[in-house]
Amino acid sequence: MSEKRINVILGYITQKKKATLKELNALFPDYNEMTIRRDLIMLEKNGYIERIHGGAVIKEDSVSIHDYRSQRITRNQTAKQRIALKALTLIKDSMSIYLDAGTSSFNIAKVLPNIPLFVTTNDPFIALELQKNDQIEIILTGGSLNKSISSLSGPVSMYAIDKINVDLAFIGTTGVDVKYGFSNASLNECELKKKVISSAKKNVVMVDSSKFDKTYPYTFANFEDVDCIICDKQPNEEFAAIFKEKEIQVIY
Repeated sequence: MSEKRINVILGYITQKKKATLKELNALFPDYNEMTIRRDLIMLEKNGYIERIHGGAVIKEDSVSIHDYRSQRITRNQTAKQRIALKALTLIKDSMSIYLDAGTSSFNIAKVLPNIPLFVTTNDPFIALELQKNDQIEIILTGGSLNKSISSLSGPVSMYAIDKINVDLAFIGTTGVDVKYGFSNASLNECELKKKVISSAKKNVVMVDSSKFDKTYPYTFANFEDVDCIICDKQPNEEFAAIFKEKEIQVIY
C-alpha cells in the first residue's frame, strides 16, 4: 500500500503544483499525519517535490510519475548488474526458472543467453525483454497489474504458479532485516513471492547492499526459507553469521 499511496500523493501534487498536508491527509483518512509526512520526506529525498511549511510543492525539474520505473531501473544499477552476472552461473540449459518482477530480475533478463529455458515471470517488461531470444519459452503469469512498478499479482498469478514446476526462482526484496527477514511494501506481491518460494526447488534472493537493515510492512520469507543469496558485495559480519547458521549459500 505504501508505494501506491506515495504514487497517489505524487500524482496529486503534480496536478495541483502545490498541496497542503491537510489536503493530502484527507486523501488517506485511515493514515495519520505522521505517515503522510514520512511519504513527503521520501518524495523530497528522491527529487520529486520540495517540502514547505504545511505542505509541499512539485519541483519544476522533477521527473514525471511515468518515469518512476525508469528511475528504479537506474538506481544502484552497477550493483544490480553485478548480481545479474552472478545469477547466470546458476542457470543451466532446459531449466524452468522464475524471474520475480523488479529491476534486479530485469537485469538478469537483459544478459540471459539465448539457450533452451522456460522462464516464468510476473513482470511484463521482463517478458518483452526476453522475446528476442527464440530458444526461451516465456510464461507470463497474468494477474492484476500494479502500474507503478509494472508487476502482476493476485489470484490469477497465484493460480498460474500452482500449475508450473519451477527449478530455480530468483526473488527480489525491498529490505532484509535480522529480525523480520525479507520484506516488501505490497501485500499482494508478498503473497505471490511466498507462493513461488514454497513451490520452487531452489530459491535465490537478490539483495544489493542498499537493502540490508531495511524493514517493510510485509515479510515474505524468513532466512530458513531461502537457499541462496546473491549480493553485490560481502555482507557484514552479523548477516554473514546468520547466513552461515541457516546454511544459506552466499554469492558475491
